[in-house]
Amino acid sequence: MDAWIFTAPDTWTRSADPTPTWEEGEEDVTMMARAGYAYDSRAHYGDSVSFVGAWSLWCATAPQAPYPYALLLDSPGDDLPVLVWLPAFPDLLAYMAKYERVGQSEFEQQEWDDYRTAINRLFYAWHGHDATSFCHECDPVAYENRQRRSKERSARKARDTKA
Repeated sequence: MDAWIFTAPDTWTRSADPTPTWEEGEEDVTMMARAGYAYDSRAHYGDSVSFVGAWSLWCATAPQAPYPYALLLDSPGDDLPVLVWLPAFPDLLAYMAKYERVGQSEFEQQEWDDYRTAINRLFYAWHGHDATSFCHECDPVAYENRQRRSKERSARKARDTKA
């Protein structure tokens, strides 16, 4: 497993310290427990989606643990994660401030789009409209955009039919 030491504000050093080794069929919780660490938390979407930068945070619980904090990061195209040692709490905070959200923006955008769609549908239903239609009084901009797209589609269809 590849290992790095991260120190604040933004210094990366390849680690010469021994890294925990995976036993056949072993879970990360077991492997890290043998190294003297307990699971703490993970990236917002880390439990449901694999993405570059997905992290799980581990805190030292045993004296043999070389650093107080460790991160296991998903590594693209590799079965083994990358281990990041964090020597002190300020280093953990600096890492999280700078890299915590890496790789998550697409999933967050999708989540916000889903919320927006749900709220819009509730609004339309509350006003007595079909959940997927646009009212010229409630949402004039969306109504105009839909009318314009409909006209463009009709014109394209007529043009394609003539050809």
